[in-house]
Amino acid sequence: MEHLSDNELIAVFMGFSCCDTGQDRFWNPPSQPQATVNDWEYHTNHLDDFRTSWDWLMPVVEKISQIRCAPDSEVDHDCFYLRTFGMLNATTNKPMVRLNRCPVFEADTLIEATYLAVVDFIKSYNK
Repeated sequence: MEHLSDNELIAVFMGFSCCDTGQDRFWNPPSQPQATVNDWEYHTNHLDDFRTSWDWLMPVVEKISQIRCAPDSEVDHDCFYLRTFGMLNATTNKPMVRLNRCPVFEADTLIEATYLAVVDFIKSYNK
C-alpha cells in the first residue's frame, strides 16, 4: 500500500485491515477479519476519530505502553509508557505529552499532543 495518512498508520498498527478500491480505502477493525467488501466499517475519513476521540486513541496508547523499549530488557518498567502527560509548558501554557524514551510533543489540546506523540512513535517503531 502506498502512502498512508497518520490515521491509517494508526489503524494498521492497531490491526485494522484495508480494502483499497483504487479510489477509496475502507477499513475494518481487527474484531471482524472476515468481512466482505460491502461490510467494511470505516472509510478512511472516519479514521479521524483517532485524532478527536479518547475512546479511539487511548487503546493505541495502551498498546504502545505494553511494548518493551528493549526486547531483552530485564527491567519490568522499561516500556514506552506515558512519561509526561498533560504537564503544561511554563512558557506557552500548552499541554505536553511524551512517551518514555521519545520526544516531547506540545499542542493546543491534550488529545492533539497525545495524537502527535502516538503518530511519532508508530513512525519510529515501523522503521
